[in-house]
Amino acid sequence: MGEIFVKQQKENEVEPIFVRPKRGAKMADMGLTKFYDLMNRGVIKSRKVHGMRLAEVASIKALGAAE
Repeated sequence: MGEIFVKQQKENEVEPIFVRPKRGAKMADMGLTKFYDLMNRGVIKSRKVHGMRLAEVASIKALGAAE
């Protein structure tokens, strides 16, 4: 019964559009320095919002698909 609840809960979760670099690096399974390098080169799209750098989740996923 617990499994059904967990699956249902995950189905209703909303995936973020942007994440902080630390979380993005974890999603991409790489170090934070390499992640910032890819953001600076434009490989991973990012935005600055209220002084915070945010990475686009779609470009992080595309990076994984390209490998």
